[in-house]
Amino acid sequence: MKTTPRLRFLLPLYGASLLALNTAPGAQCELETERIEPTEAAPGAAFGFRVSISGDLAVVGAVDDDASGENSGSAWIYTRDPVRGWEQCAQLTASDGAAGDSFGWAVDIEGEHIAIGAPFADGRGAVYVFTRESDTWVETVKLVPSGTSPGALFGHALALDEKRLLVGAPHTSLGVPGAAHLFESEGSGVWRQVQRFAPSEPDFTFLFGYEVALEGDTALITGSTNAFSPLENAIYVYVREAHGMMDYLEAGPIIPPIQGGTYFASDIAFDGELLLATAPGEYNFPGMLASVYVFARDRRVGSKPFVQRKRLESSLAPHGLFFPEAVALSGEWLVAGDPYSGNDAGAVYVFGRNVGGPDAFGEVARLRASDVHAGGYFGFEVALDGDVLLAGSPEEFNAGIAPGAGYFLDLSHLGRSSWRNDAQESNPSVYSATAPILGSTFVGTVHLEPTRHVAAFLFASPAPAEVALPNGAVLLCDLTRGFSTTSVEPGPLARFEIPIPQDPLFCGMTLATQAALLDEEGGFALSNAQDLAFGIR
Repeated sequence: MKTTPRLRFLLPLYGASLLALNTAPGAQCELETERIEPTEAAPGAAFGFRVSISGDLAVVGAVDDDASGENSGSAWIYTRDPVRGWEQCAQLTASDGAAGDSFGWAVDIEGEHIAIGAPFADGRGAVYVFTRESDTWVETVKLVPSGTSPGALFGHALALDEKRLLVGAPHTSLGVPGAAHLFESEGSGVWRQVQRFAPSEPDFTFLFGYEVALEGDTALITGSTNAFSPLENAIYVYVREAHGMMDYLEAGPIIPPIQGGTYFASDIAFDGELLLATAPGEYNFPGMLASVYVFARDRRVGSKPFVQRKRLESSLAPHGLFFPEAVALSGEWLVAGDPYSGNDAGAVYVFGRNVGGPDAFGEVARLRASDVHAGGYFGFEVALDGDVLLAGSPEEFNAGIAPGAGYFLDLSHLGRSSWRNDAQESNPSVYSATAPILGSTFVGTVHLEPTRHVAAFLFASPAPAEVALPNGAVLLCDLTRGFSTTSVEPGPLARFEIPIPQDPLFCGMTLATQAALLDEEGGFALSNAQDLAFGIR
């Protein structure tokens, strides 16, 4: 592999070892790592209708499987082996499952527990909790709150957080607003209901409990205030003191940012700080059809619990058609599934929190399954854990039947540049960079006019750091791990172009980069950092 001096800038520490290696035969840089489907499932099982992932464990709901009768539903457990990848290890069904239950309508994992909703069980709904005992998953409890009436849809949505379980029961009967129920584990398979949530204006609220989320001191429950547009949801926020024993108290709703006919919060995702809410139909928004809203938790005394940060659109959607129905977030990643894209083949859109600038939530890629067909609905449901994305395709077929499928994708193979600075943003934010895509040219630019410096150079190291220097600048690259630099380029716009080899050997490599800003007297300042991840699109 031949390199130039500019290319060597991108290989600090890696340089000697990478240059000594030859690319392994058949080595590839791929996003999709595995396609899964159940070994025994009925045609039309809707495998992939719901998905959840936590570490080396994943669960996939198949709501229309016929395991215990027609459309009784089932859920499938997969574990990840370091060598063999994701392997099917169990099929879960309700101990008293019956036709039409839709077991697997909602699924979640927390530690040694898996909760599965069956909103049509017994005409009221139920939630089943399974616990891992050695290598076996055992049903430990069936939850049905006392007084649950027919049509409650208990188990339509659920969320596990540590030893607590929040379950939505949005109800289908006219005049019944719906509810949500909070349970707490007392060990030995005992779950006690500790709180029931109901809307503060029951006469004007519908489908309360349609979606739920639970993280720490915050519980989120969706419900509609429009009987003629029942999915024009608001997100009702409930908060309790951290580690307190008191109930969650209502802290005010998040209403659709665009009023009048907005299909809002059909799905939500919350990590304790950021909240995503789909808006797959914004009919009063000029020139736009749909979006995803990003809200941030605001814990200041006297403030609203959430503040809107961003409205996400897609520049990669064909003809601008973007209808996000499912969302997930983990770390720096935000993803939105659009199962209707491309003749209902589906797609997943990926955003990076600091791609394009601080909290810019820039779009990184539009992903499609390698073999999905029209009508497969890839992205109908999505789940994230770190860099691992699991996307459901509940109508995908194999050998002429459509049991559904799931797809694992490795987002660490996506090329991207992410802005970074210290908490006080001591360094001027003047350095921007394109994504280091294999086979393309990396471009870094430093805008010197705002700082009145005359020249700049870039330096890179294998790891980030945060070291305050005597002149007030903050070093954001770990130079103790090795580093390299570019040549000095003059301002007012210093530009650096570096070719990236079309070589899978570089796939997933990461570097921390920063610019040194030089003045005429020999002094210097430092810029923000750009963290580079080499990969594909």
